[in-house]
This record gives sequence, structure tokens and C-alpha cells, in this order.
Amino acid sequence: MGIQLKEIMTIYPFSEARLVAGKDGLDRIVESANIQEVPDVVRWMKGKEILFSYGYAFQNEEKGCELIQQLNYIGATALAIKPGQYFEKVPEKMIVCADELGFPLFELPEELPYMDCIIPIFERITSEQLYVMKRMKRVHDGLMEMLLENQGLSGICSVLRDDPQYGLHFVPAGNGSCVVGEGGIFRADERVFRVDE
Repeated sequence: MGIQLKEIMTIYPFSEARLVAGKDGLDRIVESANIQEVPDVVRWMKGKEILFSYGYAFQNEEKGCELIQQLNYIGATALAIKPGQYFEKVPEKMIVCADELGFPLFELPEELPYMDCIIPIFERITSEQLYVMKRMKRVHDGLMEMLLENQGLSGICSVLRDDPQYGLHFVPAGNGSCVVGEGGIFRADERVFRVDE
């Protein structure tokens, strides 16, 4: 459960970071953020993370490209580099490597502390997770109530109809009943499920 990178890019002050490569990867999901200033940080990563770095652990563009390849392989979301002591700017070779992989690569303003970016990102992710959990509880409680009251398919659909994730409708039919999905997971293929009575 996370948020698309393109949404994370709107969160201040990470919104001040400059995307220098990997624009094809902006739909990647962010579930966490990490800081790397030691070699082999990939060993401790789970994927779906934005990695922040000064570049100390790799210090040259060849090792930087290797890191991008490893991050992409494990399913990390993006790399944000702060130029300064080790790089004046993000090396061109790393930009080319990231673009080839569609792996988002950011350049942070030199004066911007990592934690000023990371804390608001975690707050947004936590807020989204809380919203999803509340919605799931509301749907769960409604479904349990319908089942306990023996409301059948129409009762189940009345609960799901009001949730924008599902948007199900109960439609009586001559030889049975139809459930038509108009939103959420049903929108993509417009499935119609028939339940025989």
C-alpha cells in the first residue's frame, strides 16, 4: 500500500527536487524512504523506496550506475542525490543509465536536509494507509451487517454501491440477478457478474 511517485513529487519540500532522468517511471509506487551513505545498502532495502544519498558510498559514476541497476532490479522507486562534497551535479553517465531503465533520478537542492523531505513523505503515506484502513473497516462492518440481517446480494451491493472503490449496482433480471460494476476494479474490463437465484 503506497502512493505513486508523481504524487510524492508534489509534496513540499521534495517538490523542490529536480527530476533529471527516468520520467517513464513516475507511476512507480512509494511505500518508504531510506538514506544511503554506506556500501551495499541494497541488501537492507525491501523495494518501493526512495533512496536519498550524497554519493559517499559510490563516489564515482560507474559505481553510481551499478547502484541504479541494483535499485531497479530490487524494485526500488527512485534515487535522490544531493550534489556537494562528492558530486557537483548528478553525473551524466548516471542520468543515461537511469533513463535507459526508466528509473527516476532526482537532484536535490544542496541546502535541503533529507529529513525535511522524508518526514512529509512518511506523513502522506501514513495518511493514505489510515484512509484505506478506515474505508475497509466501513465496508467490512456494512457487509457483516447485511449478512447478519440476511439481506443477500442486494444488501451486499447496497454497501458496495456507496464506496467509490467498488461502485456496484444490483440489477434484477428475468432469470436471475446481475451485479454491474461501474467503478474501481470493475471499471477496467466492465465485468458483469450473474448470480443465479
